[in-house]
Amino acid sequence: MKNRKLLSLVLSVAIVALLGCNRASAATVVESEIDSALLNRGYPQIVLEHMSLSAKESIYGDTSLYFKSATITTYDQETHEFEDYTIQSDGIMPIGQIPAADLSLVWSISGVLSDPSLIKVKYSYQWNSLPFFRWQDNIGVSWDDTLFEMQPGSFYKVDKLNGELVDPNTGITTSYINGAIQSEEYGYANGYPSGVTWYADLKGYIGPIVTSLYGHGEFTLERKTSGHGTTYLYGHYVHPQIAVGANITINKHGSFSVSAGGLYDERGNSIKLNY
Repeated sequence: MKNRKLLSLVLSVAIVALLGCNRASAATVVESEIDSALLNRGYPQIVLEHMSLSAKESIYGDTSLYFKSATITTYDQETHEFEDYTIQSDGIMPIGQIPAADLSLVWSISGVLSDPSLIKVKYSYQWNSLPFFRWQDNIGVSWDDTLFEMQPGSFYKVDKLNGELVDPNTGITTSYINGAIQSEEYGYANGYPSGVTWYADLKGYIGPIVTSLYGHGEFTLERKTSGHGTTYLYGHYVHPQIAVGANITINKHGSFSVSAGGLYDERGNSIKLNY
């Protein structure tokens, strides 16, 4: 009888693990299909390789969007160094391939076919290696408030994780988790006439062994002028190294100040926008 129960338990664990593997494979197929569709809509391969799945899903779900420009930022935890790569509308970079890094940030600008006065902004993160310090990272984006204003109700952010559930007695993986939502909000941390700030939630999780963390924030900018020209949007990313965390304040267009209770790494960058 004991042997039968043991055999039944082993088979159950094996079946659950197999189902988890199937879900993981299905998720990969879905992402590849999304990538293929976005490539056909003009989003460059190099951008899709570094953009979080949540941001790609959001773009994929709105067929009126088309690619305008993007900035890819990579971060190395050992050296605390950031590198920026600008991708214009033709998808061509001025340099070669982007090296692998612990963190990829993709700040993308999309136009709207049905309404040229609107600009869709998405700022995504993808931790390719789990961060040493898992608290709340701060993100801020600033625009020229004489030219644009954020459309009311358009802000949204989500933080997701992939992981494994492991039987504590056997150490066997019983199932896989893909795209579990850790945090989802339609409100931002702070809003200003010339910008908005929010948090990426990287805090510890109860239950699964986390294998990757990713997410994005998004909002819509509406033109306040009928004229045409060129402007810059500015972004700022802060990765605190203590639980007290940090805060970003946007003083005016392109001007950020950071307050924190301890050490942190930060990176500011910009993206050119033709309107």
